[in-house]
Amino acid sequence: SMIEIIINTSFSFVNTVLERFGLKKIYENKITDCEQQLASYEHPKTFESFFATVRDDMNSYDDPKLKKVLKRIDEILIYTVPSGENFRAILTVQTFKNMVNEVSINDKLLKQCYALSWFEEITQAASLVYHDMMKKSDTRNGKRCLHLR
Repeated sequence: SMIEIIINTSFSFVNTVLERFGLKKIYENKITDCEQQLASYEHPKTFESFFATVRDDMNSYDDPKLKKVLKRIDEILIYTVPSGENFRAILTVQTFKNMVNEVSINDKLLKQCYALSWFEEITQAASLVYHDMMKKSDTRNGKRCLHLR
């Protein structure tokens, strides 16, 4: 998976730097522990399913003027966001879990973390749409760019 590639690449880089400066033996155990923890991380299904909550919340507005705009935004979200790697979201969720004591994690905090994570992914998707428009790109990740649809 992509996350395994990123983790392996990151640790290869760290190992190379430590070897170059003769520090690998000092940090070897710490790196191994951290590598095992990161490699065992799984992207939670509840995070993925929270995307539906984000969309439902957005589509719950009754304002007739907003309905048309929100419908278009929803189409954009469906086209751009789920196909991403969600790397920012993965880091946010994992950082949250590492920073907060497991005992104090509750549904409300986790939902807020998921909402923030999806906000990051939506913002990233919007940035990529803007980037594609400015660069006059035709495709992104093998799909026709959104601004050309």
